Amino acid sequence: MTDYWVNAVIVALGAGIVSLIVFKHSRGVCFFGGNITTDNEKMVRMAQDVSWRNWPSRMHDISYGRGQLREYWVFALKLTQMFFRKKLTEDVNIALALAAHFMSSVLIYFVSANYWSPATGLIIAFLYLSCLWPYQVALYLGHIHLAQFFFLLAVLSAQFSEKCLLAGQAGMIFLCGLLCVVSFASSSASRKYISLVLAAVIYALRMYLILPWDEGRALLFTRLLLAIAGGSLVIFARIFTMRLLKEFPNKVGSFFTKVFKKPLEEERCVHIAQNIVDKFFTVSLAILIFSALFIARGEFYLMGITFIFGGVVVALHLLMPLDKMLSNIVRYYFFLDVGHWASHFQAYKGKELEVFGRPIPPGFRGEGLIWIHRFFLRAIPLIWPLYLLCAAFMLSASVFAVIHGAWGEALAWIMVIFVSLLPTIVVEMTRGLQAGKSYMSSLAGLLFLLAWAYWRGSFDPAWQEFLWRGALVLVALQFLWSAHEFYGDVLPARMGPRNLRDTLRRLGVKKFYTYKNIFNAAFVDTMLYRYKDEFEVVYIDRLREVGKGVVVIPPVTAKSVSLESAGKTVSRGDFRDDPDLNSLLDGRKIERLALVKIKTMGASRYFVHESEVTTFRDLICRQITDDDRWRGYGWVVSAQDIQVKDSETPV
Repeated sequence: MTDYWVNAVIVALGAGIVSLIVFKHSRGVCFFGGNITTDNEKMVRMAQDVSWRNWPSRMHDISYGRGQLREYWVFALKLTQMFFRKKLTEDVNIALALAAHFMSSVLIYFVSANYWSPATGLIIAFLYLSCLWPYQVALYLGHIHLAQFFFLLAVLSAQFSEKCLLAGQAGMIFLCGLLCVVSFASSSASRKYISLVLAAVIYALRMYLILPWDEGRALLFTRLLLAIAGGSLVIFARIFTMRLLKEFPNKVGSFFTKVFKKPLEEERCVHIAQNIVDKFFTVSLAILIFSALFIARGEFYLMGITFIFGGVVVALHLLMPLDKMLSNIVRYYFFLDVGHWASHFQAYKGKELEVFGRPIPPGFRGEGLIWIHRFFLRAIPLIWPLYLLCAAFMLSASVFAVIHGAWGEALAWIMVIFVSLLPTIVVEMTRGLQAGKSYMSSLAGLLFLLAWAYWRGSFDPAWQEFLWRGALVLVALQFLWSAHEFYGDVLPARMGPRNLRDTLRRLGVKKFYTYKNIFNAAFVDTMLYRYKDEFEVVYIDRLREVGKGVVVIPPVTAKSVSLESAGKTVSRGDFRDDPDLNSLLDGRKIERLALVKIKTMGASRYFVHESEVTTFRDLICRQITDDDRWRGYGWVVSAQDIQVKDSETPV
């Protein structure tokens, strides 16, 4: 027990120190754009405008709002703003994300230590702490961290329920269901955590389940027949309902027109109805098969109802008041279908062959499994290969277990792999957009398998010391690599606009020249938006217009996460409107003439994956080269050094 709490203190200190360092270095960060155009700014402003006394759904009446599926993140932002003098800045978003990351790190230790051992919990917590990916996400769009925090609290509640009597167990399962839905409403990328919470609840209630292989092969065969028969009926009912919807599109359209309070195309209404029916029958099929194979005692169903009741309490809080409940349910459905209507590939309609070199089918969301593999190699280059190695070993072990007749042990190995992949499977099944933030929840599942593998390996005294030392070496290597990439790429890329401001102040510049175009939106424009009235700006079309003074040149690449769906960059690509600038950039002459070179998100190897378009172009099409990333830098130059005359080019 001493080790349990000592390790918890070590994890808390490590997580606290790292989070504070990251926050200190990110102070003064700018939004991705100005004038309430980004989700981050919209949510910070909403947090100031919402009232604790109102139902969460009231925030959706705010004209500029973007709190859909993030209601509790907005309320958490309101709480965080109490600690900031400037409440409407990006610092509030990042502070909350890092605070949630800190708490998640501690909870990862407790959950792992409770399931396995304090040593396992310590290793897994530091494997998470030393990983670069959570910090990159926190600096970009950190609401998934708050969802992760509530998800881990839900799992911890499920763990505590095992130590309680029936009444106490019901209370903890109720709390688990409540926290599960709070997690769901904290981030638009949180739906993947629900599957892991359900797995934790089923495991906590395993004493109420009768496993099929415990009662002989005859009963197992009977249960399989029941599952097949029931499943066939559900599938038949689904097919019949789908056909019925197609037969009466006018009635379906009339119903949804009343719900949405505006006329909708019948084809669109039928599509919505079919999606709802499909999800309903999918859940029904899963419940039926589970019930047939794992016949449960009455206590299991009682706890299941208690879990659902906890979730319903939070759902009512989100969907009230009563007169708005139907429209609020429709809003949830609409935003859960984000992969269908929010894909940035739609901006390239008619230009697919020109831009991507291949046709893009309607509803395209990404390349599939090959993208997942390549992205994980970029985001978690140590954890992902280690996961694949452990999973391959476990699959081999399950084969040997089957050969020797140990079916229960084999199923245990397979179930661990399956549960570890649940968040990723849910993303694919729900057709979420293939972008980095959508897959952050996968990290929890991957760590789950690594924790289980470490714990099983530590049973053997001959392996125990080796695994402990090897794990410490891996954590140290990951920490060094993450620190190198964080300070060499992630932090400077995210802080580009603030670094521009600091550079100009250091040079004593009060007035500068730059271009008035979309390429400056996430550079000069957002810097001026955050740091108002500090500089005088003169806009130019060509460098030759400037006789003396300082010129700020924005990143010129169109293959940046901040520009990938902007109309002008889609049609015209990189900024090439100034021939004088082109001659400086094409030969990289600007490298020796510039006063300062400033990294932006367009030059990053990591932020490129926060859009499904740019990550597809990078990892699948291989279209984002080192030269493109070089063109993602901003520059501060002296006009005297690059003076241009009509008869000559810059030198």
